[in-house]
Amino acid sequence: LLLAAVWGWFFWGWYSERQALLSLKLDPDDFVHVQYTTILTPWPNQHLGSACFVLDRAVAVDLLNRSDLTNLTPLARLTNLQQLDLNGTSVTDLAPRVCQSFRRRL
Repeated sequence: LLLAAVWGWFFWGWYSERQALLSLKLDPDDFVHVQYTTILTPWPNQHLGSACFVLDRAVAVDLLNRSDLTNLTPLARLTNLQQLDLNGTSVTDLAPRVCQSFRRRL
């Protein structure tokens, strides 16, 4: 039961990130615009198989030339984000909530 609860907790984080990427109109499976890393050591992925997908988190997002993008609020849910490319977007201001989220990680 404890193992299922831990897996569910990791799943919720993975699902939340996917929903954030979808709200930005990005395909979470497009590895050209979104790069992932495992939040733990590579051991679970190597030894436990495909159920460890819940450990992958987005670390780089490329929103290059997305002129329709104006709201970056969903980025606050990407807790492991380290690199963000906003070139060519129509974003003029980062929402305070998003900025605070990024500052906590720096």
